Amino acid sequence: MLAKLTWTEIKLGLREPTVAVFALAFPLILLYLLLNSFGTLPDPDFGGVSPADWYVPAYAIGSIAATGLIAIPVHLAAYRERGVLRRLRASGIAAWPVLAAQTLVAALIVTVGSAVMVALGDASYELSTPASPVVVAAGFLLATATFCAVGVALASLLPTARAAQVVGLLLFFAMFFISGGGPPEAILPDGVKAVAGALPMAYSVDVLQRGWWTGDWDVTGLVVQAAVLVAATAVAIWRLREV
Repeated sequence: MLAKLTWTEIKLGLREPTVAVFALAFPLILLYLLLNSFGTLPDPDFGGVSPADWYVPAYAIGSIAATGLIAIPVHLAAYRERGVLRRLRASGIAAWPVLAAQTLVAALIVTVGSAVMVALGDASYELSTPASPVVVAAGFLLATATFCAVGVALASLLPTARAAQVVGLLLFFAMFFISGGGPPEAILPDGVKAVAGALPMAYSVDVLQRGWWTGDWDVTGLVVQAAVLVAATAVAIWRLREV
């Protein structure tokens, strides 16, 4: 059942790729714009690493966040409006395969997009080799699961696809530019840093960047994301049983 749902979602995504393309193209375009502005030499404002090594991990998380906060809520909210989720439930399909299928499809999209981003970034700006591929991979997978769960939870709570799109865009841009996608943390005002510290994207970026730069685990980032994942999954499964 899970395999069938996942394959169906892949085919539907290929027919309506607009949101997924935005989730992949926007971070990539902005990456090149910022790197052409900040250069690629090691910089104290960027934690002593090059802007390329700062932004590529951050924008990999940006692709994950855009997919989870925009693509998934719009897609599933449209399902709710058309009664698709109700028919699935009537057919005896539990909530968890729907959540799992969305996560698998999103993981495929962001993995391909991030691989392209890393390849282009390395070809253009000579990225450093990740200090710990294991930590980077673990951080990537955890961030994907977390934002997918948040996306499904949002879709289950919001009444329409239009509402999901508006809320998703607001959440994404509110996080993106202060959680690693915009100016480096060192030059942000203290108030903005405090806001970023309350958002899950900042922790996802910290985990991936630390794994890339030093190979160390960011325990705080892992714990915060795990807590968000558990809470969002609980809300998503509870609401999907009700729709």
